[in-house]
Amino acid sequence: PTLFKKQTVDQDATESTTATISMHVETLAEGTTLDQFVSRWRRDISTQDGSRHYVPMDDAPVVTVEGKSAHIIGGTYELLTPNHGYKLRDKQLLVVSGSTGYVVTGTALASAWDAANYNALFDAVLTTFMAP
Repeated sequence: PTLFKKQTVDQDATESTTATISMHVETLAEGTTLDQFVSRWRRDISTQDGSRHYVPMDDAPVVTVEGKSAHIIGGTYELLTPNHGYKLRDKQLLVVSGSTGYVVTGTALASAWDAANYNALFDAVLTTFMAP
C-alpha cells in the first residue's frame, strides 16, 4: 500500500505523476537471509506487473537507524497503463525481520528525480524504517 504521497504533481512535457512511498510485506520461508531475499527481488523486479525496461541504478548494503542490516536497490523503468507509459525511477529498501520481508519503495517521475532531489530524500527516509 502507499504510505506517503507528495502533495504536488511532478510533470514534464509528456508525463505527470505524484511521488510516493509504499511498502510491500511478504512472509518468507523460515531462515531466508537478507542476501537471498535481495537476490530473488532483484531477479523478479523486471517482471512486476505493468513494468518493463528496468535499468538498475542503485545496489548497496545499508544499515537502518535502528542498526538493522538492509539493502537498497533501485532503477528506472516504464510503467504501462492502458492509455500511457510513464518513465519512473525508484529506490527500494529491503529488510528481513524474522520470517517477514519488507520492501519500502520511493517512486517518482524519472525526469524529476534530480531536480527534486529525490535520491537524497529517499535515502534519508528509507533508512529510518523500523521493522516490527
